[in-house]
Amino acid sequence: MKTLPILALALFAADPSVTTSRWQRTITPPPGAPYAAACVTLDADTFSHAAPGLRDLRLFQDGREVQYATDESYDDRMVATGYTPLDDRALYDTVGLATLAASSTADRSATYVLPAHVPIERITLRIGPPPNDSIAIYPDPIRVHLTARPNLPNAEAEEVDLLANPVHLALPVTLGANLQQSATLRVDVNPAPPQFRAIAFEMRRRDLCYQPISASPLLLLLGDDHATVRHSDYAAHFAPAASPLMAALGPVEPNPAYLPPAPRTPGLTHRQRLVVACGLAMMLFFVTTFPLLRQRTASSTSR
Repeated sequence: MKTLPILALALFAADPSVTTSRWQRTITPPPGAPYAAACVTLDADTFSHAAPGLRDLRLFQDGREVQYATDESYDDRMVATGYTPLDDRALYDTVGLATLAASSTADRSATYVLPAHVPIERITLRIGPPPNDSIAIYPDPIRVHLTARPNLPNAEAEEVDLLANPVHLALPVTLGANLQQSATLRVDVNPAPPQFRAIAFEMRRRDLCYQPISASPLLLLLGDDHATVRHSDYAAHFAPAASPLMAALGPVEPNPAYLPPAPRTPGLTHRQRLVVACGLAMMLFFVTTFPLLRQRTASSTSR
């Protein structure tokens, strides 16, 4: 009976992603239904520690790789029309919040650092309750200007202009400045409502869904910048459930099996290669010429 764990360990160790993934997260199956198909919501920590596009995610259970699919939340009307409606019914998760200090001017701004790889797909202006329980009325549209600059030398800024409806303060937007590196985002609001308090940065909810092979916890590996996307039959035939069973995703932890890549030895310069080639040529000359000279000298002496 001890051969099964040993076999599982061997299968686990044979996969190269086990040693090339920097991070791991434990997935705990839904209570009372460990054998059922389930999903787990991928948070901002997953994106910030994973390779761009989540191409490096690998799922294991009992030492065996488990195929999975990702389900991204969309409003059905967007799928049909191609644009996001003002009353978007898709699910979003807040990945950052920039609070604003009080100001007497009509213009208000917040500066926020966008973590690398975390998608920002909507911003929501958060406005507090009006004073004295009065009804807040904003007759004018709210203009929002975004300036996102990657935190790299000489990087060009990405600028977006948006117009907020006073009734719908959630603005769909797609930023690419932080796809590879972190970026600094500045948001300018004009005119800013007096009760304007904060800006929420949001991404569409994405779930990782799988069919377990046992009742054991699963291990999600991530953090391999050189990984490529793996295509699976499970993802190709996956049909999301209306109310899937939800598993629990543990914190990001270092992968104890991770092996850093060996440092690359710097190659020889062109001048060094010439010196080596000349040395080898001289050595070959002496090795082949000296025996011939000695043989000729010996023949002359014998005569």
